[in-house]
Amino acid sequence: MNFQSISYFIVLAREKNFTRAAEKLHMTQQALSASMASLEKEWGMPFFLRHVPLELTNGGRVFYEYALRLADEEGELRRALSDVADDQRGTLRIGTGFMREREIMPALCAGFRKLYPKVSFTLVEGSNTDLEKMVREGDLDLAVARFGKTVEGIVTRPFYEEHIAFLVSKELLFSRGFSEDDIESLAHSHLESMESLRSVPFVVTSRDNVAGEAAVGYLDRASFKPEIAASSDNMGTLIDLSMRSVGALFCPANMIHWATESASRDMVCIDLWETKYTISFGWKRKSPAWSIREAFMEYAVHSIRS
Repeated sequence: MNFQSISYFIVLAREKNFTRAAEKLHMTQQALSASMASLEKEWGMPFFLRHVPLELTNGGRVFYEYALRLADEEGELRRALSDVADDQRGTLRIGTGFMREREIMPALCAGFRKLYPKVSFTLVEGSNTDLEKMVREGDLDLAVARFGKTVEGIVTRPFYEEHIAFLVSKELLFSRGFSEDDIESLAHSHLESMESLRSVPFVVTSRDNVAGEAAVGYLDRASFKPEIAASSDNMGTLIDLSMRSVGALFCPANMIHWATESASRDMVCIDLWETKYTISFGWKRKSPAWSIREAFMEYAVHSIRS
C-alpha cells in the first residue's frame, strides 16, 4: 500500500463512480480500476459494491476513515519536512469562487512563484458551502471566501473587503419607458426605493451566496413581485446577461470589470456600500502550521493593499 493508492481510494469513495473519479484524478478508468483491485487484493477484502452508484462495503467504510487520517498525516509530514529543510516547496491547494479565481488568483500565483519557484498551485472553484466542506475534510489547504463570524473546524483571517453593486443596461431601461432624466435619477438613488424598477426584469443568483442574499433583501422590500428573467449560479453568465439587457443584477462590485469600457458607458452601476462584507482566508483548525501557506497569505494581503 502507498499514499497514492490511498488518495485514489478516497476520491473514488467520494465520487461513487469510476468515470468521474478517473477524470478528477487525470488518469484512465482502467488504471484506477486496476489500482483499486490491487488495494483490495492486498487487504483481502472488497471495498466497493460495484453497482451504480458505487457503494462502500463495511470494510470499505472502515478503510475510508483510516485513509482520511493517513492522507492528512502524509500531507502534514511532507510540509513539516519541507519546513525543517527550509526547502520552500510544495503544492498549495486553494479554493475560491469562480469569479474571485478569475479576478485575483492569476496575479497572486504568478507573483508568488517568482518568490517561491518550487511552489505549485492546485486551484479549485466552489460555493462557500463547498469550500468550507473541502477545508474541513482536508481537501484544501486554504479557501478564499466569505465566512461567518465563527465557522466550525476552520480558522479564518481577514483578506479584503467587497460590496455589492446594482447593474442594469440603459437599453433595458429605455425599453421599459425610462427617460434620460429617469436614468440619471436612478443612478444617484442608491436604491433607496425600488418602486421605479417595477417594470424592469431581473437576473438573479442563488440566495446561498452574498449577491443573492443582497438581492433578496432589496427585492423583498419592494412593493411588487419582480419579474425574474433568468437565474444562474455563475456570476459571469449573469453579468453577461445583464449587459445584453436581459435583466438588472445585484453582483459583487469588483466583478463588474468584466464589462468593457465601452459597454460600461451603456450600463448603470450603483455601488451599495451598506452591503460591505469581508472576504477571508480559511484553513483547517487542526492542520499544523505551514510556512508556505503563511507566506502566501502575507503576500496576498500585501498585494491587495498595494
